[in-house]
Amino acid sequence: MNSLTEIKTLVVTAFGLLTSMFSPIQDFMMAMLILLTVNLFFGIASAVARGEKWSWKKASMFFVFCGGLFFCFASMFAVGHFLHNDAEAALCVKYACFIAVWVFGTNILKNWRKMRRKGTTTYKFVDILLYVLTVQFVEKLPWVKKWQDEQSDSKDV
Repeated sequence: MNSLTEIKTLVVTAFGLLTSMFSPIQDFMMAMLILLTVNLFFGIASAVARGEKWSWKKASMFFVFCGGLFFCFASMFAVGHFLHNDAEAALCVKYACFIAVWVFGTNILKNWRKMRRKGTTTYKFVDILLYVLTVQFVEKLPWVKKWQDEQSDSKDV
């Protein structure tokens, strides 16, 4: 066998090993990819609706966020996997996904609201959804409210 074939075999084997190791969180990874793609489309649509010019920097942030989230989730799961605690590691990834859904969901709603005219039915609908997600959701989770309060206090300084 030549060395190129051996390298190909090594890469395919390593890829297969990683995909089988991360198979318990593959649904979470796919959900985050869908969420970030929706966030990208709403961000682009909002910018176009407001007359902004195309920015590769803003568009490339999609890949940065995807890479960062996937690395973070994979790292959390890998640590739990190597500690022989896959169930709790998957639970940590699940909670991190909930936080990501909240953060990116509010961003999607903000971008959607920017595309609507004030006073329209759609604007009011999105505004209510955004209120529920940013205020009512936070009230149910005291640690998120505490974080949000700390963030608003640090901006006042």
